[in-house]
Amino acid sequence: MKMLLLHAKSFSYKTLSPAVDDPPDPSGSGSCSNCLVVMVSVEAGDGYSTVREACSEVASWAGKIGVSQALVYPYAHLSRHLAGVMEAQRLLEGLSKCLDNEGLRVSKAPLGWYKEFSLELHGHPLAEAFREVVGEPLTVWSGGESIGFRRAVERGILESYWLHEKPEKSVSDVMERLCLGQSSNAKLAEYTLKLERWLGRLFGYSDSGFAREEVHVGIAQEPRSLLFLVKACSLALSRELPLALEGCRTGDLVVALEASAPLEQVLDKLSSGVSGRLAEISIGRGEPRLELSPGAEGRLVGYRHADGGVYPLALLLEKGGSSIACIGPLYSVIKAILSNELLKATRGEVPTIPAWLHHYQAAIIPVTGSETEYARRVALELARRGASVLLLSNTGERLGARIRYAATRWIPYIVVAGKREAETETVSVRRRWEPGEQEVLTLDSFMEELGRLLTESPILTPRLATLPSSQDAC
Repeated sequence: MKMLLLHAKSFSYKTLSPAVDDPPDPSGSGSCSNCLVVMVSVEAGDGYSTVREACSEVASWAGKIGVSQALVYPYAHLSRHLAGVMEAQRLLEGLSKCLDNEGLRVSKAPLGWYKEFSLELHGHPLAEAFREVVGEPLTVWSGGESIGFRRAVERGILESYWLHEKPEKSVSDVMERLCLGQSSNAKLAEYTLKLERWLGRLFGYSDSGFAREEVHVGIAQEPRSLLFLVKACSLALSRELPLALEGCRTGDLVVALEASAPLEQVLDKLSSGVSGRLAEISIGRGEPRLELSPGAEGRLVGYRHADGGVYPLALLLEKGGSSIACIGPLYSVIKAILSNELLKATRGEVPTIPAWLHHYQAAIIPVTGSETEYARRVALELARRGASVLLLSNTGERLGARIRYAATRWIPYIVVAGKREAETETVSVRRRWEPGEQEVLTLDSFMEELGRLLTESPILTPRLATLPSSQDAC
């Protein structure tokens, strides 16, 4: 929720024409004098916790400037990620009621209309302020005054908060750049398979103690959705497994695990760092719409990305002493990992993902055409050992441009082969997780290092790709 707080000498507005079909408020006009005008954009992901925090901010600011009247003015131009109209109406009404309870005289301008307004502003330092409010993790209770889980879904609270069919543009760009775009089902399938095998190694096939059983559940009718995750995990808890429906898309997979560890430990295994931006929803007794196993309780956990939404990551259900952890949908896990790394980039850190999870483990770059044969031999040997390698042999491009090409695609190893390296059977290695550093290694030493990395990898698809022109090598 984003708010522009204005201490107005006078403010007036009048509706002109509908901005949406069937506006939730009737047309009208209004005005106030010596009041706090709260221009507010309700965003996807906002909930009652957001309203409470926004109410506290507005009431505190009204106290600072010494006014007793507030006008809540819906203003869609503060955000690119707006909530739905009915959801915005519900939360704006909640904000107005909360401010009324704080002792302010409150009015609200109509939502869903184009309006004209006139504003005369005070000129003191506190007359204008901007506030952005992000609520605490949303909790949905099954009784009392709180909204039940089924009703929350029906009203769109969870849908707007948890479901983002399209990730923020930066994540989409990175997925395309790393050859993980939705446009290529084969590449996304390969990426998803790596993730499945990795989870299987961590939780199903090792002595980690987290799992004794691994199940993949697909529900094609509700891909990448919150309901899909809940239903898949509920079926796992009901022991109606294995279940795999035909027609599932590659991004619609969940790994269901019989868990004997806290969900936080499962998530720590899933992706270090992501667990720092979790949002939770507590689930009470089962709701028929969600096909939750009778008597089951649990928690949904998602990753809150930087642009205001939450990717569903995991669901823990418990019933009669038994527990199931569902990781996924795996497409959401992919987005969460990439979003987490993009957040690192905003802090000046170098974004990276595990080498085994990448489309390529290494980029081999000959300095000139004379070293192309040696670079190709290195690349073929890496591929023979199980790595996926991109050979950037286009000597028509400057060396720096080819290095930047590999770096902007987050390729873990950038290996440069020049005249001296070719003569001495060495390579100049840049590791992405050690920015600004490079090391000359013997070919055997580098092969040994990469071999250790591949041993830790659950699955790799050996390949040798070349980039003969400026076209993408995906």
